[in-house]
Amino acid sequence: MPDSGRSKTGRTNEHTTYEPMMTDNSEPDIGGWGLVQHVSLMCACSRLQHHLGLRGAVVEVGTYMGSTLIPLVACKLPDELALAIDPFDDAESEGTVYEKGVRGRLEANLARKCPGRTHVDIWSASSDDISAPQLSARLDERRVRLFHVDGSRAARSVRHGLHLAESTLAPDGCVFLDDFLNEGWPSVSEGAFAHLLNGSRLVPFALVKSKLGLSFAPMRDALFHASRQAVAEMELVQRKEVSLLGHTISMGR
Repeated sequence: MPDSGRSKTGRTNEHTTYEPMMTDNSEPDIGGWGLVQHVSLMCACSRLQHHLGLRGAVVEVGTYMGSTLIPLVACKLPDELALAIDPFDDAESEGTVYEKGVRGRLEANLARKCPGRTHVDIWSASSDDISAPQLSARLDERRVRLFHVDGSRAARSVRHGLHLAESTLAPDGCVFLDDFLNEGWPSVSEGAFAHLLNGSRLVPFALVKSKLGLSFAPMRDALFHASRQAVAEMELVQRKEVSLLGHTISMGR
């Protein structure tokens, strides 16, 4: 039966791991790029969702070798689905050139870092070519409790990624967008604002080192407080509460 809401017990599984499984700039033997603060933020929100009894799929667009996916797989419950979407060897279609064999490296990293973890699906495709109905079908109509939008930095790709996330998100789910307000990738912010200011129901709750956290309004305050607590424990240059799109968010940089 698809995971689409709260569990009956509201308790997390004893095998769920919330400790970030990476260090700054990603683990060298995984490959890719990542920050421990990003993983800490997402794991804190995942912990809150499980505490509230929410179950659902975990989706990542732009997985590469798994530096973010692997901690998210470690945080999910054993019967929750994790779906990784990436063009891999066809990444040039998104304006990126990967070395050959990236999917194989991802599969090997998952086997080493998350041994015994099941319900992990790898979809070799560009998210630009996936419609919301196609994504729902791949998820077997499961709703998504955590959606990470990474991958192509083109404005149209970011806007479409956020559309996919919002279309499949559970009521208490959350979305994370990489490189928001990052001066090196202005097109990410362009695409994000194009989506968020044109009828979107997503609202912000956190921004940590250019990782933007979004949710639907009813869940926003709970995720804001969980993020604020996580930010307080991070190694950061600055942390404070700021306003974004009319909402107070927890910011760390």
